[in-house]
Amino acid sequence: MLLTPLADFLTALWETGQVSVPELPPTGVSNCSDADRAESVVRLRWYASEERDALPGTPPEVADDAALWGLTAAFTACSLIVHRQHTVETFANVFDSRSLGDITPGMVYSVDLALRFLPDVHRLAVALAESDPLCNVLEDLGRRWPLSSVGMQFREHPESPPVEKVDQLTAWWHDDCLRRMYVDRIAEREDLSRLTETRVADALRAVMGIHGEMSPKISARLHERIAPSLHDRNADEN
Repeated sequence: MLLTPLADFLTALWETGQVSVPELPPTGVSNCSDADRAESVVRLRWYASEERDALPGTPPEVADDAALWGLTAAFTACSLIVHRQHTVETFANVFDSRSLGDITPGMVYSVDLALRFLPDVHRLAVALAESDPLCNVLEDLGRRWPLSSVGMQFREHPESPPVEKVDQLTAWWHDDCLRRMYVDRIAEREDLSRLTETRVADALRAVMGIHGEMSPKISARLHERIAPSLHDRNADEN
């Protein structure tokens, strides 16, 4: 019987949220077979196709390497939460995305197919051991992949935008589907920390319009950001 722990982990993530993960070898090298990885790519593409009609616009094409990297990172993080005898430093290379190259919309969407569950993984890691270095690694992932980390509670600066560089957002902000996915998630999860980015606040304002009931907390914060500028302008005019 073909064992596919990585592919089965993906299925559990998407369908139940209840995952089981094997202990990874101490060498830091995953024991997932080529067949397991191939099956994982098939399932990643299938889930992408399943959600396609529900997305706001047309998503980028799936990049297999990026999708598999995101899945492997999530898989490894969950294994480290369950199997406490290993340290995150052993698996540092698994969380390093530099081999993927420059950020593109396709890469961001592909990574997000598994890494969109990052806030839940981070919440569990913090609840179990807030001082665990794994929590820092997960927060670093969240800063590097802002689309996937909406709703994550960053411990150091909870009110600052968890984006490593503005350029990361710029690399895919022009993609209509990803931009709307990002804005929708912020509104749904009422992630106030993202509103310090002007373009994000403007996009949310345009989407929500007068319908503040969609996200009362977001609406209130947007109003706070507008009111001072209007007051100052009126004072100058008078």
